[in-house]
Amino acid sequence: MGAFKPAPINKCDSPEERRGCGRAIELFATTGREKTLFGTLTVHRVSQVAKRLIRAGQTAASYCNKRFQYMAFPTSRAIVLWGLCHWKMTDSGLFLEIGDEMTMCSAKTATALQKRGQLLLSKQRGFTLVELLVVIAIIGVLVALLLPAVQAAREAARRTQCTNNLKNLSLGLLNHHDTKGEFPAPIAIQQVASGQAYPDMLLPTRLFSNWAIDTLPYIEQQNLYDIAQFNDTTIRFFNPSDINFNLAVRSAQLPVMLCPSDSGDSPFYQGITGTPEQWARGNYALNGFQFWPNGQAIGEALGTATGELSKWLEYNIGMGTPGNPLNMKRITDGTSNTIMLAEMRQGLSDSDPRGTWALGLCGSNYHCRHATNGVNAPNECLPGQDDIINGAKIRDEVGIDKLRSECMMMDPGLNSSGQSVVRSIHPGGVFVAMADGSVHFLSDFIQAGTIGSSPFIGLGATDLQSMGVWQFLNIASDGRVASLGGN
Repeated sequence: MGAFKPAPINKCDSPEERRGCGRAIELFATTGREKTLFGTLTVHRVSQVAKRLIRAGQTAASYCNKRFQYMAFPTSRAIVLWGLCHWKMTDSGLFLEIGDEMTMCSAKTATALQKRGQLLLSKQRGFTLVELLVVIAIIGVLVALLLPAVQAAREAARRTQCTNNLKNLSLGLLNHHDTKGEFPAPIAIQQVASGQAYPDMLLPTRLFSNWAIDTLPYIEQQNLYDIAQFNDTTIRFFNPSDINFNLAVRSAQLPVMLCPSDSGDSPFYQGITGTPEQWARGNYALNGFQFWPNGQAIGEALGTATGELSKWLEYNIGMGTPGNPLNMKRITDGTSNTIMLAEMRQGLSDSDPRGTWALGLCGSNYHCRHATNGVNAPNECLPGQDDIINGAKIRDEVGIDKLRSECMMMDPGLNSSGQSVVRSIHPGGVFVAMADGSVHFLSDFIQAGTIGSSPFIGLGATDLQSMGVWQFLNIASDGRVASLGGN
C-alpha cells in the first residue's frame, strides 16, 4: 500500500484562528504558504471548536488506550511530526492535548483519524513491486557496464604478472649463459659410446636434467636445485621404479613458472606409472627445435649421424637441441630476433603432460615442431596438432568436445611427445621472451608460413619459400631476420 497523502486544506485565516490551533499539532512548514493537517478536517473548523472548548474550560475525561509518540508521515512538501500527543476521548469527540492547549475533533472524524494513525504506526511504507523491479533493472545495467571493465582490469594485472615471470626466467637464462658460456639445452641426454645410436626422447623413461632444472639457481631456487639428484651418465632425474626419487623437486609449485591467467584443471600431472607422480604445472617452455626427437634426429643434430636433417639443420634449431646447448655466437639472426621462451597451456587432466615445468618432454616444458608440420601460428586450433603421450587416455578423461572448445585436441592415436603448439589463455595472442631478455606479445594473426606436413623444415620442396615471420622468429640462424623491436 502506498503512503497516506492528506487532502488539501485551508489555511487559518486570522491570527486568532491560528492561535486556536495551538500547539496541538507540530508542523514543519513546507514553503510558508500552507500548513498541513491530517486529512478530512480543516484547520479553520478545528480552531472554531477549540476556541469554544477553551472558553468553556472543558477538559478531557479519559485517555485513549493508544499513545502516539513521534508519529511521522510523508507529504508532498514536508514531514509532519506529531510529538508527545495524548489522545483523549469523551462523549463529545476526540481531544488532542499538548501542554495546556486542546483541540477537539468530532467523534466521526476522531474515529477516522484514529484508524489512520494506527495504520501509519502498524504499516510502515516499503517498496512497491514496480519500484523494486526498477531498482533491480538499474543494478543489472550497472553490473553489465562494470563487469567487462573489472574483467579487463583483472586480465591486465594477470598479463603484467605473466610478463614479469617471463622477464625473470629470461634473465635467469641469460645469467646461466654469463656463468657457463652457454644457454642450457632443452634436455640433457645420456652419452653413448662411439658408433651407438642415441635413444628416442619421446617418452619419460630416460629423463635426466633439462633447461628448467638447470636454471633454478639463477631464479632464486638454489635450495631446490641442491636437493635434486641427477647426472648425465647414470642417475636419471626421474626413476619410474622409485616414485619418491626427486619428488620434492618435481612437485614444487613455483609461481615464476605459472601464468596467473591459466588456472588449469589439474594442479599436477600424475604420469604413466599408475602411481601418482606429482609433477607440478608450468606455463613457460623453451623454444627448442623443429624436428621429431627420435634417436636418429638427435644424432644428426649432434653430428654423430647423417641424414636429410643434417642438410637443413640451421633451419630447425631454436635455442638448442637435446644434449646440444647454444651460445650467443650461434644465434646469428640476433638475440632480439630469436624467441627464447614461449607460453604453453597446462594440461586438462591428471594424465595430460602439457605444461609441466620439470618434465623434460616436448610439449611439457619445451616446444618442438611448433612452427612446422602444419603448426603455423600461436593458438592454432586444428585437431591433432599436439603429439603427446597418453593421447587416447586424455581424450577419454576430458572428452572430445572440451578438447576442441579449448583448442587443445591432440592426436589420440599417438603415445609419443614430439610436437607442441604455443598457446595461452590471453585473448588474441601469446607472450614470448626473446634471447635478449625482452618480452613481447605476439598476435594469433602473426604472418605465418604455410609449411605442410614435413617432419622438419626443409624436407618439403617448398618449405623455405613457405616460411613466414613465425618461423623466422623461432629459428636462431636461418639468415632471415624478423624484428619485433625492443621492449
